[in-house]
Amino acid sequence: MYKDNELTLSKLADATGVSSHMLSELLNVHMQTNFYELVNRYRLECAIGMLQVEATSSSIIDIALSAGFNNKNTFYRVFKEKMGVTPSAYRSRNRKMAS
Repeated sequence: MYKDNELTLSKLADATGVSSHMLSELLNVHMQTNFYELVNRYRLECAIGMLQVEATSSSIIDIALSAGFNNKNTFYRVFKEKMGVTPSAYRSRNRKMAS
């Protein structure tokens, strides 16, 4: 579901059979995260996996959209915050390490 770029807390709550309030409380209180952080974490892991595939010919924006991000700016911001480098630099570094 995280790849759906129109995923909302309400949609996820409906899919899991709980109320939006219960899901929000579970995420905030018990998992110390929020809906957007959780979804972006899964999207980022997916994108990193695609970037690590040496033979991938997909562009960075195609990878971002495939992973569920709405746009390049959000993807770059989340990626840089979590990984410390841009997606392009990450991909370049991994290609060099694979050689």
